[in-house]
Amino acid sequence: MLSWEPVLGQEHVQEMLQQALAKGRLSHAYLFSGPEGLGQEKVLQDLVESLSCSGNILAPCGECPGCRAHAGGSHPDLHLIAPDGGSIKLEQIRALQHVLSLQPYLGSYRVCVVQGAEFMTIQAANSFLKMLEEPGERVVFILLCRSPESLPKTIVSRCQVLPFRPLAPGILQDRLEEEGVPPERAKAAASLAGGRPGEARRLLEDENWAERERISKELASFPEMDGIRVLALAEEWSQDREKADIFLDMALLWYRDLLVLATTERRDLVINCDHLPELAAQAKRYTPGELLRALGIIEGCRSKLAGNVNLRLLLEDVFFTLTKEVV
Repeated sequence: MLSWEPVLGQEHVQEMLQQALAKGRLSHAYLFSGPEGLGQEKVLQDLVESLSCSGNILAPCGECPGCRAHAGGSHPDLHLIAPDGGSIKLEQIRALQHVLSLQPYLGSYRVCVVQGAEFMTIQAANSFLKMLEEPGERVVFILLCRSPESLPKTIVSRCQVLPFRPLAPGILQDRLEEEGVPPERAKAAASLAGGRPGEARRLLEDENWAERERISKELASFPEMDGIRVLALAEEWSQDREKADIFLDMALLWYRDLLVLATTERRDLVINCDHLPELAAQAKRYTPGELLRALGIIEGCRSKLAGNVNLRLLLEDVFFTLTKEVV
């Protein structure tokens, strides 16, 4: 069996792929489904490395032209497609049709990886479906998406779906502690990441953790925040849509925690567990109805971010809503 390094929580996916390679029963198309940060990239890298070897896919030699090309990041049999300008277009799919009809140049297979498969346009999806229906010899498609439900059923039915599942927060917390993360921070990161190791490690990077702490401080101060500060905050966070999205994601989790504390005694359900004292004090200042309204406003704001809106005015609206006087 292949000596792939185990990916925590995704051993079931690795085992299925390893058995398929060992028995020579590779599917012509795989669908890696699940939110980012669960180890899809590591499993993908190991699978592509095996398929790139021109000698033995069960034990890539690391020395043949195929292995060297893969290590150098320029394997002629590996074809990557990703959203361009927010979508995967028909032209991107058409560009593959001829090259995938050819025999592998260096490796054992031609491999086509489609990142963000759910972002294919209707035209692109229809064209891609035709390739799945009539795959060339020694071609393997690997699609990555958040959920099979986000793709046309006709495409999903022609793929072997490999679900990547989030870890239980306790398991992820234990792993982070093994890696040297302090227990309280490991617990918070595991909860915030929703059981996704990659997201937890991203959050724990110094710059990202500092930003999270800063946002938490702002959210905790909303009940006392005056109008001048609200306007300044909206102006600051409207300079970058990606940053604004991060702020709103944090706000959604923060107010969700407030609702939990306002309606239950289940402190163990709090996601921002390292800020429990501030949350408990703040929760006493709201009614459940006010918190539900605040959550609805935040969700509405997030859904509008992708559109052509005045971001500063949008943030002003939601930030004013999150002050005690307006809620």
